[in-house]
Amino acid sequence: MRWDAVEPGNIQGVYAIFVKGTDNCLYVGESGNLRSRINGHFNNSKKSDLRGYVQRDENSPVEAKELQYVTEVRIIQMPGSEAIHRRTVERKLTDKLEPVYPK
Repeated sequence: MRWDAVEPGNIQGVYAIFVKGTDNCLYVGESGNLRSRINGHFNNSKKSDLRGYVQRDENSPVEAKELQYVTEVRIIQMPGSEAIHRRTVERKLTDKLEPVYPK
């Protein structure tokens, strides 16, 4: 699998959030605006599915308050893609990476 080695821009794509320095995948998602969606996970707890999962899981490998410091995001940019195509890639990545969340 080839991950894009760039910062997420305001473009469409699929992303996976890992515990930093590991292949332990916490979450896989897709978005029409990668920058906004990924920032939401770290900066806006009301819109973060991931933050909610971590807060409710007493066995979480990370703490919600440290989420942005102990994780890394890997992305696949899909400029001009339709949501249905992004969701297909998201499902395939979820099957392959077996993220911790959602359970």
